[in-house]
Amino acid sequence: MMLTFGNGVAIDLGVLDGDCYSEAEVINSQGVVAGLSFPCDGDQRPFLWENGHLYDLNQLIRMSPGTYFTQPFVINDRGEIGGIGVDPGCDMDEVCGHAFVLVPLI
Repeated sequence: MMLTFGNGVAIDLGVLDGDCYSEAEVINSQGVVAGLSFPCDGDQRPFLWENGHLYDLNQLIRMSPGTYFTQPFVINDRGEIGGIGVDPGCDMDEVCGHAFVLVPLI
């Protein structure tokens, strides 16, 4: 995924390990990006890109087993990310998913 910032410079955000492509979904005023990384065959994974580093959001958060974050919709300047996630047994976030807010602990 290439992202062009206000200064006209394009930056390749990359992909999570083993994935084929990515999409930036949201960006805050500090240039922190939340988006989705897509494997060649499998489910999308939400990511956080900050200062040249790409992180799998589900590896950064602690939730109950089987619960996971599926898609970011907004990120504010404090780094809080709002989006949707699912609980165990739910495979379609449009049907049984619910809103999440991820709050950085640093």
